[in-house]
Amino acid sequence: MCSQGERFKFCSCPGKGVVPENIWKYLEKVSGSFDNGLVGELIAPYLIRTEKGTIIDELESDLNSEDAFDFTINPKDGDCLCAEFEANGLAHVFIFKYSKLNGWKTFHLEEK
Repeated sequence: MCSQGERFKFCSCPGKGVVPENIWKYLEKVSGSFDNGLVGELIAPYLIRTEKGTIIDELESDLNSEDAFDFTINPKDGDCLCAEFEANGLAHVFIFKYSKLNGWKTFHLEEK
């Protein structure tokens, strides 16, 4: 079960028919293209520091931790994860790319 704490948590969907406010999408690379494999709820920490370098570092660190997900995930080289959430009145979209060598790293980001 996921609950809000000091870190970002990538949780499986909250239930049928429930649309989470903050989401993540797992994009599995299959034969050169991406397959929308999983979608879930992104639980943001109590306090989000939105300075670009800080939020990127925190997201990468949390995503690469052993307890980032509430289930077992086995990413492969080239897989991507998109995290979308709102903080301090801004919509944030981060795309992370996985490699066996470096783990999850920021590939693209947007603020709206």
